[in-house]
Amino acid sequence: MLDIVQLSPSADHRLQLLLSSIFAKVVLVKSYDEGMQVAKEHNLTCITTDLEVVYAGAFISKVGHYNRA
Repeated sequence: MLDIVQLSPSADHRLQLLLSSIFAKVVLVKSYDEGMQVAKEHNLTCITTDLEVVYAGAFISKVGHYNRA
């Protein structure tokens, strides 16, 4: 994720430390199954294209706005 989330060169260097601590162990994946495998094997948090978050302990959560109809 650090390749995607970047600060401007003039930003306070402490913000880069904050981003590193938040996104250093986060990976974007295509599917839930891929996220489960990566999360377990590499102890990473994965976010799917459907905005499902698979935590390193294989716990899943849905984030973002979605219709509850």
